[in-house]
Amino acid sequence: MNPTPRYRVFDYTLAAGAIETIHRTGTTLICLSADARFDIAFDDGPFTTFEKGLSYKAQVQFQKVRIRNQGTGAIKVELGFASGGISDSRLSLSGAVASNIYGGDTVVSSGVVAANAAVTKVCDAVSTRSEVMVTNLGAKTVYLGPSAVADGQGVPIGEGVTVTLTTQAELHVRNDTGAAINLAVLELNA
Repeated sequence: MNPTPRYRVFDYTLAAGAIETIHRTGTTLICLSADARFDIAFDDGPFTTFEKGLSYKAQVQFQKVRIRNQGTGAIKVELGFASGGISDSRLSLSGAVASNIYGGDTVVSSGVVAANAAVTKVCDAVSTRSEVMVTNLGAKTVYLGPSAVADGQGVPIGEGVTVTLTTQAELHVRNDTGAAINLAVLELNA
């Protein structure tokens, strides 16, 4: 049985060299913001590097999180703790974002529902298309490729992941996750 869905956000300030133990349970942790990279450990596990935009989905509910600042100055970290099936599929961009949209270019946006146990067309072949972006809005991995794409083959697109391809080809996705998966598709055509 899944725990009751819940989501809470907490802010932490870590002095240089500081370690803080956070007694919060959850199955998902999201780093919503951080001034710099930091280290994180779940329960009594080893530390690993973490930063803004990363999330961790545990197989078993964690009971505590330790965060460590190995930098030379204080940092602020904002963490989201979730359980009960809540996950984060937001797109976070920071810094300069390059865009190559020129006069005469068109952007086509669509939503695609990839049926379970099937190959679903994501986009047609378009001779004027320069790029296509496919985002998995679902909770499990699907595979992007040609019409004959099979499970475990093609380009894997995990939960909340966006794949950008420079192609004019028709694209399909294979879904064997046990449920339909929503995809967002954005095409740039000249």
